[in-house]
Amino acid sequence: MSRQIDYFKGLLTSSPLNKKIGLVTLFLYILLLLFCIEYVHRNSLSATFYWVVGNIESFIMNYLLLTLVIGVLFSVIGYMNVSLIAATVIFMMMTIINYYKIKILGMPLLPWDLFLNKEGMDIVPLVVQQAVLFPVLLTLILIVVVIVIKRKNLIVFSANYRARIVTGAVFSLLLLVVSYFQPSQIMNILHYSGIDNLVYNQKENYETNGMLLAFTLNVSSSFIISPDNYSKREILKIADNVNSIDYKSDIKPNVIIVMNESFWDPTILKNVSFKRDPIPNFREMQQDHPSGYLLSPTYGGGTANVEFEVLTGNSVKLLPGGSIAYEAYVNRPIASLASYFSEKGYETLAVHPYHRWFYNRDSVYQLLGFHTFISGELFSNPEYKGPFISDSEVSRRILDEMDKTAKPDFIYAVTMQNHGPYNEKRYKKNEIKVTGDLSQESVNMLETYSQGLHDADLALKQLVDHFEKKNEPTVIVFFGDHLPLLGNDFSVYKEAKFIDANGSDEEKVRMQSVPFVIWSNYKSQKSHIDSMETTSLGSYLLDYIEMESPKYFTLVRQSNERIAKLKDALSKMYDEGEKRDIEQGIKQEEDKNWLILYDQLFGNNYMGSKLPVVQAEKKVVINSMTIKKTYPDLIEAGKKFNETGGKAAIVIEGENIGSGSTIFLNGNKVETSFGEYGIVSAVVPEELFKLPGNLKVQLKVLDSMGSTISVSNEVSVPIIESHEKSIVNQTVVENPPYKNNIVITKIYPDVVTAGEIFNPTNGQAAIALEGTNFIQGSKIFLNGVEVQTAFGKSSFISGIVPKNLYEKSGTLEVQVKVLDSTNQIVAQSNKVVIPIK
Repeated sequence: MSRQIDYFKGLLTSSPLNKKIGLVTLFLYILLLLFCIEYVHRNSLSATFYWVVGNIESFIMNYLLLTLVIGVLFSVIGYMNVSLIAATVIFMMMTIINYYKIKILGMPLLPWDLFLNKEGMDIVPLVVQQAVLFPVLLTLILIVVVIVIKRKNLIVFSANYRARIVTGAVFSLLLLVVSYFQPSQIMNILHYSGIDNLVYNQKENYETNGMLLAFTLNVSSSFIISPDNYSKREILKIADNVNSIDYKSDIKPNVIIVMNESFWDPTILKNVSFKRDPIPNFREMQQDHPSGYLLSPTYGGGTANVEFEVLTGNSVKLLPGGSIAYEAYVNRPIASLASYFSEKGYETLAVHPYHRWFYNRDSVYQLLGFHTFISGELFSNPEYKGPFISDSEVSRRILDEMDKTAKPDFIYAVTMQNHGPYNEKRYKKNEIKVTGDLSQESVNMLETYSQGLHDADLALKQLVDHFEKKNEPTVIVFFGDHLPLLGNDFSVYKEAKFIDANGSDEEKVRMQSVPFVIWSNYKSQKSHIDSMETTSLGSYLLDYIEMESPKYFTLVRQSNERIAKLKDALSKMYDEGEKRDIEQGIKQEEDKNWLILYDQLFGNNYMGSKLPVVQAEKKVVINSMTIKKTYPDLIEAGKKFNETGGKAAIVIEGENIGSGSTIFLNGNKVETSFGEYGIVSAVVPEELFKLPGNLKVQLKVLDSMGSTISVSNEVSVPIIESHEKSIVNQTVVENPPYKNNIVITKIYPDVVTAGEIFNPTNGQAAIALEGTNFIQGSKIFLNGVEVQTAFGKSSFISGIVPKNLYEKSGTLEVQVKVLDSTNQIVAQSNKVVIPIK
């Protein structure tokens, strides 16, 4: 081709018709490749189609990214067919690894798996051992398609070197802009198109945005450059220059840290009035104990980054913007408050009443040194306030767990109840009324948020009241992770004149400041701190309880204090030379902090000799979930037992069985109903007891992704040949042995709140009865109406309560009856009345 021809025209060297055919063929093949990538990723044709139709913007972005990569490959290779084969092999292999990494480890293939550490690639041998025949075969089919296209001359692209250089440069630049630089203009366009990098949940990120786009959006968080002066000598030099206080206290108090979701003080809003103080107990504690404000690194979300700062003393500000440390960087044991207290002989426990996989906490907590992690799946029949487990339930669980240990406890709890959004009808009643120069929407939002604060305040009091009565030294640290997300574009804060649009430094500090208090039942020390970085909280806490602080925690706190003083001095300086000197001093401190952070997360951990690094052993949090008895313990083949709604049912009694437990029969998951702590039941499919043999019974606790958290022992229930028992049944009818001897002794609940579901079982309210002489065939009657009943044992039965029976205030009359086949009463219990308030 002549050099005088424009090199862009050199991309196509055939006739106009062949050009069009080539472009269409190329377009269709890229479309086919993208569909195959998503199909392997999702392992479902229907799910792939639904994703394309429901996420068209993401689909288009994935298509454009794939086209750009193929363009770059073409600029390097020079032959389109070879470029397509290379792209096919690369991306199909990535997709196969991604699919099996999710299947085996519960996390997708992330950029830092490739760039940050060799451990991230440990998935490869696991994948090789899996059945990958179909996706590999699909890859080979795609390669054959390319070869056929080439032989049919359907794609006849070629280009001179100048065209390839320009194409490669332009396409590479576009890829860098989207993946690495990510300017705010581009990210805003994606955001308004409904595309966001869901860093808090990478699995959902890949499901929503598609594999290529999600992977690309994460690239910017993967490139960590080693500091120029990083060396063992430099790290130890910094550590040796820090002088820790050598405390002599012999007291090892329990330490409870509660990071309360979005906890803040809205009464500081300028033109808003509250009918009553939402946080009176917290405010009272502030008067007599260390308190003040922490500077959160985030607003409205990113809770895990606040955790990371508090627990490790490291600052997320030194990491790539938008990254979540738990997701991207914590992949090996790292020093934390948990590892420190573990080394000091404490039991270390993390509590979070939400999904265990969220923010990768299940893996990270172990790396930080926690012995145990109780997630939402392991709460037993918990109380909910709005859509989340209540703060008071978290306090109850903390107290329950502390009663089980003889050692001092370190507990880090992260609550969920007051997580946004703050919808008007979230709670049945908002006790905290708000007035002010606000829109009605903002008033509703503030009232809902304040009700959550009120409950958080009561949950704090619940802990304090308990330890005020105990002769056991205990310290409680209570604070919020960030300010609440009150409306779009800070609408409530702007209406309340808390901030305006100028974005001043003072305003930024205001939007970062969350209140904290440190309460103790054995120390009296009042102090107030106007502003402290969350990274300094660990060191401050250890000083307060007079335990020697690890050098790194002390280093970070002292560095933060120096930076704060320098910034304060900088704000008062007018001389440019002096300003530059102060700015240089700030940079030196930040560089030092980055050096230490790099050493812990990415380097050789030279600081490890200066502070404890403990990786806890994985512990089953549910503490030996055990099946003790099954009802029945013997089954007649083909004969229904514990009949419930015309179906056979099994009841399991045991230890440490919570509402998150699921029954598995012969390895198959069945729908499970929770009666009370220690008892669960399920309908048994007829095919499982149709023939003689054994019914294998086991309990598992699964998270919301279907991963197994805990497994019980397995019990086999014999299934024997059927023997008719008509004589026994006849005897029961003619001469009922339990006449007037069925007695209800206890009812759960004994008080009902009108309209609120109680003992939730498959989304319905349920009642549980304890008593004597319950028999198979016993039915619960509520206000004279028979309800669906599950027989547990002679001392326990339960039933579903129709909503119309508890919608309004009044009473619920409870009685148990046994009816014969003609609906005549064979036996009946006493009546018990439950008030409905």
